[in-house]
Amino acid sequence: MYRRILAAYDGSEEGRVALREAVVLGRRCGAELHLLAVIGNESGAEVEGRIYASVLGQHSESHEAILQEAVDLLAARGIGVNALLVHGDPATEIPAHARKIGADLVVVGYRRQNIVQRWWSGPKGAFLSDHLDCSLLIARNEIGRDAFLEMIQN
Repeated sequence: MYRRILAAYDGSEEGRVALREAVVLGRRCGAELHLLAVIGNESGAEVEGRIYASVLGQHSESHEAILQEAVDLLAARGIGVNALLVHGDPATEIPAHARKIGADLVVVGYRRQNIVQRWWSGPKGAFLSDHLDCSLLIARNEIGRDAFLEMIQN
């Protein structure tokens, strides 16, 4: 059913839920797995219109390490994955990368927001679904680490 799955992964609990669902589904479908970590512009310190490179560099190193940890975990279990770290707005970078790789499915985590956060941040989920050319899975099925490792054993 799915040939190429893109999982948005940032190391958060929601990102881990998305990663685990993407991997389990990918294994069942025999799909190629891609991980995308997006460092949003709000991750940097923007002061008077300038983003300080040192702060972005620290965030990049942290996200690279988180992404590499996921790649290493999967590789140790014989699961190949293509991983990429980009800077920008996740709501635009995820659809752009999905189109670039020809993804059939994008998997993202779910983070509950209160009404003020939703109003302030805008309809990111709606924006994402409006700009994807493929299916979108909002992962909420929490799979514990041990159960996940058992599910992906060869």
